[in-house]
Amino acid sequence: MRTPILKTARLSLVAASASLLRTELACREAFALEIGADIPAGWPPPLYERQNIQWALDQLIREPSAEGWLTWFWLRNTGTKPLVVGLGGFKGKPSPFGVVEIGYTVITDFQGQGIATEAVTALVEWAFRYPEVAKVVAETLPELPASVRVLRKCGFEFVGNGSDIEVLRFERKRANE
Repeated sequence: MRTPILKTARLSLVAASASLLRTELACREAFALEIGADIPAGWPPPLYERQNIQWALDQLIREPSAEGWLTWFWLRNTGTKPLVVGLGGFKGKPSPFGVVEIGYTVITDFQGQGIATEAVTALVEWAFRYPEVAKVVAETLPELPASVRVLRKCGFEFVGNGSDIEVLRFERKRANE
């Protein structure tokens, strides 16, 4: 299976394979070689921890067809070698009700540059290419106003509390065609 790659004006989004995630867990230098990009000093970005990598790897081992429905690494295209500046993706394949949940994070030094908005837009458009996806949801915390701005810029609407009373839930429905 060919690893999905999405291109935007400034980014290449690379869907994580089981091999890539294994390499990331094992060795930062080997991860950089396998993904073909430099890993900045700020890696990993906030809220991306070893347990997140292991969870996605376990999902891909159980169900290889979930590739693309989990982690995507965001490579910032530079004049020379790309930089891995963030990541995002989905919490799995679409539910029987056509729902996928998206999440994202950016290295601190690259925040506030529109990278998350650009990448989330591309991921949502990718998800809506699949007719079984009716809605993309996201949750964030009220103390993360930049995350709320990203969701609003990407066409998400606030719908209430999320999985916890202190969590905000947003959704974006497929446009009527």
